[in-house]
Amino acid sequence: MPQSAPHALSPRRFISRFSVRTRIVAIALIPVIGFIANALTFMGGEREVDAALDTLRQATAAADASREFKGAVVTIQAAARSFADHPRPGYLQILSAAQDAATAQFARIQQFSVGQDRSNVDAIERTFVRMRGNFQELNKEYERLGVDSDSGLRAKLRDAAADVERVISLDMSWLPENVSHQLIVSLLAMRRHEAAYMLDHGFADRTAFGTEVGAFIKAIEGVVAAEVLKAQVLQTVRGYADAFEAWIAANAEIRSRVAGIDSDAEFLIRSADANASRSNEQRAEASVALNRSQQHTRNTIIQVGLATVILGLVFGLWIGQTITRPLRGLAGVMKRLADGDTSAHIPATRAKDELGEMARAVVVFRDNMIERERLTATEIETARAREQRGEVIAVTIARFETSVDEALSKVRDAACRLESASGHLNSAADRVSAETETAEQRVGLASGNVTTAASSVEELAASI
Repeated sequence: MPQSAPHALSPRRFISRFSVRTRIVAIALIPVIGFIANALTFMGGEREVDAALDTLRQATAAADASREFKGAVVTIQAAARSFADHPRPGYLQILSAAQDAATAQFARIQQFSVGQDRSNVDAIERTFVRMRGNFQELNKEYERLGVDSDSGLRAKLRDAAADVERVISLDMSWLPENVSHQLIVSLLAMRRHEAAYMLDHGFADRTAFGTEVGAFIKAIEGVVAAEVLKAQVLQTVRGYADAFEAWIAANAEIRSRVAGIDSDAEFLIRSADANASRSNEQRAEASVALNRSQQHTRNTIIQVGLATVILGLVFGLWIGQTITRPLRGLAGVMKRLADGDTSAHIPATRAKDELGEMARAVVVFRDNMIERERLTATEIETARAREQRGEVIAVTIARFETSVDEALSKVRDAACRLESASGHLNSAADRVSAETETAEQRVGLASGNVTTAASSVEELAASI
């Protein structure tokens, strides 16, 4: 079984490596970090909101452009159909204005259709370009057909019909009367069928016009007359028929261009509706994304705020305990040291922070107290020994004084006896000269003892 590392670093020991100032700064940095996290979250949310708003604006603009484009195309279609029924310059002006409006709205569709299917936009562009080409050709054909009765094929047809009438109204004496009458009736029928076809474009009128032309030509060819006169009439009638056929061809081309415009307009209307629907879907998705982004940003800010508060409380309590617990321990030790208990254990002596320095200072303070106590005990012991020696000396001095007093009493007694004896000696000096010498020797000896005793007292006093 693997053993844990003997020097595994616990969280408390790890945090003790940092100074108290660093820990306090770390606690103060927690709300700052939370504020920065909230700021970054808010900025990220703002970017998402801006993107969603931009998508919403683009989708709204694309939908509006599609609706405006559809309206312009509907106007083009209605004007083209009206022009097909009644070719008038006013319808062309409406077509031109609606085409310009549709071109402007299509440019907006291209601008705001970044996120949409480009194939649909490309198809709209191709169809719109084709429709504009049809409109240009329609203008050309209308100009060729004639804006009014004095221009284009209209004027040519009118002039051709007038030429036929003029030829018939000339001297037709070379024609039989019944043939002349038949030609005038055929010409009037042709003019009637021409006007009817121009009015409602009926196929029967066109066929009847051709039939009348054939009958007119057949009637001329059946007349026995000069070929020059017949050729002149036939050429005039054929010119009239050719002018009518050219007008029919131009009108058919106009109708073909109008049909192309109408078909392209139908496709553009459907495509505009599809783009508008797609833009509305994108707008709904952008609205959902906007709400989701705002809710996500709000929830994230709340979560980061709560996490910051919880982390600040937990980390602050933990850091506070790493500071207050050693301080309480040091305060308790200081109190016990103040009470004189030097056996208290001092915590956090191995810490690398300011608390460790305080703990090591308390260790020095305790060691100084122990040293002072030891020195005090030593001084007390020395004083006690000194007192004991003083007591011994005092007892010795007292004994010595007692001995000296006894010796001095004896000396005084001896002196008294010597004094009384001196009187006897004075009277019997001669008699006791020998005894006097003896007594003198004794006195000298006693004097020496006194001197010795005095010297001893002085030495004792000096020693004390």
